[in-house]
Amino acid sequence: MPGFPLGFIGASLFTIGVFIIAWILAKSLKCNPSLMFQVFFGVHPGSLQNKVVWITGAGSGIGKQLALDLTKYGAKLVIHSLPGEDLDSLKEQCILLGFLIPHKPIGGSQGKISSEDIYLIHGDITSGNLHQQWVTDALKHFGQASTVIAGSFEETSVEDDRKMFEVNVFGGVQLTRALIPHFKERRKGHVVVTSSMLGRMFSPSQAVYSACKHALFGYYQALGIEGGMYGLDVTIICPGPVKTPLIFKPFSNVNKSFIDSQMLVMIPIDLHGLLAGQVIWITGASSGIGEALAIRLASLKARLILSARRLEELQRVKSLCLETSLGMLSEDSILLLPMDVTETEKHSMHLETIIKHFGKLDILVNNAGRSQRAEFQRVQVDVDRALFELNVFGPVALARTVLPHFVERGSGQVVITSSVMGKFAAPYSCSYAASKHALHGYFETLRAEQALSGVHVTLLCPGPVLTNAAQESFTDTPGQKVGKPWGQGGRMTSERCADLIMVAIVNHIDEAWISQQPVLTICYLAQYFPSFMRKAMSILGPRMANKLRDQE
Repeated sequence: MPGFPLGFIGASLFTIGVFIIAWILAKSLKCNPSLMFQVFFGVHPGSLQNKVVWITGAGSGIGKQLALDLTKYGAKLVIHSLPGEDLDSLKEQCILLGFLIPHKPIGGSQGKISSEDIYLIHGDITSGNLHQQWVTDALKHFGQASTVIAGSFEETSVEDDRKMFEVNVFGGVQLTRALIPHFKERRKGHVVVTSSMLGRMFSPSQAVYSACKHALFGYYQALGIEGGMYGLDVTIICPGPVKTPLIFKPFSNVNKSFIDSQMLVMIPIDLHGLLAGQVIWITGASSGIGEALAIRLASLKARLILSARRLEELQRVKSLCLETSLGMLSEDSILLLPMDVTETEKHSMHLETIIKHFGKLDILVNNAGRSQRAEFQRVQVDVDRALFELNVFGPVALARTVLPHFVERGSGQVVITSSVMGKFAAPYSCSYAASKHALHGYFETLRAEQALSGVHVTLLCPGPVLTNAAQESFTDTPGQKVGKPWGQGGRMTSERCADLIMVAIVNHIDEAWISQQPVLTICYLAQYFPSFMRKAMSILGPRMANKLRDQE
């Protein structure tokens, strides 16, 4: 077919084939093939004898069962759960089980579990000020910690996105950070994270939970690469529906496949006719990708709302847009709407201003955000929160604000600037990678929920792109910025990125990877061969992987 991308056909057939094979294997094995291989040929769980394993969320469900199973193999346990959970009863069960099924003794072990081999911690994992004390007490009791398992926490009382992330993400991440100095000193350790199948996919009506589990991948994949330098192993567990109390107490108040930049250039489309007259709201429009996109859209006679914090920069961009439009747009065709996307209480007021001015909104481009450069261990939790407020909670709240307008009209499009780091993590950007993974959890779910409403969702995964984002990037300290540029080689220009974004928008592409080689190849490896990809990044080491990401 003339003009039709043959590469897209091949990728589609390959995707279908991989899906069929994976489904057959999963149906018969009940887990992914690499895990089943380890069941038969890998290290036996008996190697955990006398190892100290810290399990959070151990009061029920998967955490409780894991504690009982580890007892069979002689592991020493730190059992951690919320105040009020009956951990004493669980401890008695573990001791009894260890007595009934004595393991083969090694060293000075008697082959049985004693009371001293199990240490209990009652505490809310979101209490970040207590993490270091818990670690100190546990190390004082055992003298070591070999493995920490950041488990699934109580999700029934969640009121909003921030609370859900405090419980499911930030608490466990901070506990892991508190243990890293000990692992570094011993030159070995193992972090096991209980994510979920929804950390790799999505499900309607579970947007927040899915986003949390996606975010865990961003954090712990980055840690896995960084930790390779000091012998730290990271394992991410993705269980499916498991019969636990959480299944019967669901939380409340949660209300085209991907395509890469090389395929995008082969899609023939009349952008001018499709975008002329469209009302498009762009956040983060004062610089970088947002600025370039605004100028390109102005040349196609699109009517624009430009938002960012700096009014003087928005005025500069508006002047460039009017100049580029060659008289096709008037002053009234471009509305400047200064805003801080994290001030979610003002979103409705801003939408009312737009509707009053233009009478409608066709497309929201959620582009506001900042990057990060910092080592996993050193990041303060206030940086995590600030970055998620800007990169996740603000854009999600804005999308929720415009959604009723789109649904009422029976048409509309939400465009989200994620990143290639929403597909795979890189070292020294753990919070940023986690935030971009979280966006996929939220907006993949939104797409599924709005499949029949006429509302389209497009996730953009650009990078690396030639912008001034480096100077504004978060570090490990609240209020601090990197303040210096990264390497410039091998980066796509923001203008080229904007051109490809417009193609993705008008074609209603679900997910667009916009990057140059070799990063684009890494996206494919991460998508189809994740285990191989993680091993390759570990072999390269964090510094080499970081240089590859920054194109230095």
